[in-house]
Order: sequence, then C-alpha cells, then structure tokens
Amino acid sequence: MTKYTELPEVSTDDTWSAANHNLYIRDNFATLRGSFALVTRDAVQSIPNDTLTTITMDHEYYDTGDYYSAGAPTRITFPVTGFYLVIADVNFGINTTGVRCIYGFIDGVEGYRMRTNPVAATGYSTAYTTINFPILTYQTPGKYLEFKVDQTSTGALNVTFFRVGVKLLHDLTT
Repeated sequence: MTKYTELPEVSTDDTWSAANHNLYIRDNFATLRGSFALVTRDAVQSIPNDTLTTITMDHEYYDTGDYYSAGAPTRITFPVTGFYLVIADVNFGINTTGVRCIYGFIDGVEGYRMRTNPVAATGYSTAYTTINFPILTYQTPGKYLEFKVDQTSTGALNVTFFRVGVKLLHDLTT
C-alpha cells in the first residue's frame, strides 16, 4: 500500500510534472481513502446439520489491498498493520428449525461469533435467515480471517449467499 507523501513547497514559477501529480496528489488520495475489498460466494454451499463449515468465496468484485486470493478462497488476509472494519452477510435457506451461527477465525482461532434464530414465515411464502456480522479489529500483516457457519435445522441447509467487505480504517505501518 502506498504511504502518504508530504507535499513539497511550491513557488509560482515551479514546474509541476505528471510524476509530481501522481506522487503527491493521486497516490495521497488513494492512501487517505484506504484499501478495501468486496468478496462473495455466489454459488450455493450446502451446510450439514450441526457441523462447523468454512465458507469458500468464489467471486472478487474489487480488491485494492490484496485481501483475497483465489489460491486461498476461504481467507481474507490483512496486508498491513492497522484497524479494519469487516462486515459479512450470510443468507441461509428456508427452514424455521434450529439456530444459525457465523464465526470469524483469525489464523485458525475463533475470535468472533454471532448467533440467531431463524425467521418464521409469517405472512410470507418464504423466510430466509440472514445474519449481518460486523467486526472492528486490529490486525498485523499476514494475519487472515476465515468465516465458518453452523446450523441446527436437523438436515443439510444451504447458504444461498455470502458477502464480505473489508476496509482499512487506519494504517499503522511505520
């Protein structure tokens, strides 16, 4: 990631080059904006009953910080030391029995968890259960986040959609 570069003092008669523009203007705005990514699982993934299952992502919409790699499709890898906002959404198929859980694992260790009961289909012909899972976290380069889900509907249940967005809020690299 590009670091912020202090602007030089410029006089009226100084020449401003395209390289100066890129270094001091374009790259500084990119640094202030911070890196971000949006990665999803668009294909249905079957989740066995009462079995912790890792979500495999299959589509990268954008990624300005090398958070996602198709070679490691279950991971979001943090590129720099800093504070990050991560928001995941998981949508479970129709079933009103049991509970639904999503977990965030940092380097293979559970760090975050959210649980919900399914929504009953009152007045609707269908009722999907969606969990929105926000995480504010401090991480260092190379640490990775994986999402796992669990459900207790007494049978296999599909995750019909999964999305994760990650945004670097504050870069603490020196």
